[in-house]
Amino acid sequence: MDKQAAKKVLKHLAILFAIGLAYYVFFSLTGFGIPCAFRTVTTLKCPSCGVTHMFSDMLHGDFASAFRDNIFLFCTWPAIGALLIYADYRNASHKKLPKWFNAVVIAIIVMLVIWGIIRNLPVFGVTAIPAGI
Repeated sequence: MDKQAAKKVLKHLAILFAIGLAYYVFFSLTGFGIPCAFRTVTTLKCPSCGVTHMFSDMLHGDFASAFRDNIFLFCTWPAIGALLIYADYRNASHKKLPKWFNAVVIAIIVMLVIWGIIRNLPVFGVTAIPAGI
């Protein structure tokens, strides 16, 4: 393992963690999160709507609520995170990503689009909800 690349990845993770922690503290104190532009314009939930609430609920140990906030990302965030760390490491060590990586990323994007459609279908009990609710 390339130690220089590993240090670079750890630095990126530390920065990301610090930003996330600052956002969490701000959200906890004010109750104000980053509004979803897609939801504001269309009143429909985008594939990532509910992520702030999901991670907040997870930090409080309320995994049932976190699951309800965004089922797809609740189930896939560890794998997505691992892929991002892997890509960052490969980039830091100046190695090309393998072909399977692109296939996995495309599959996740397709699943996110499908999730974005499914979560707004009335048949699944989720209808268009006015933004801000």
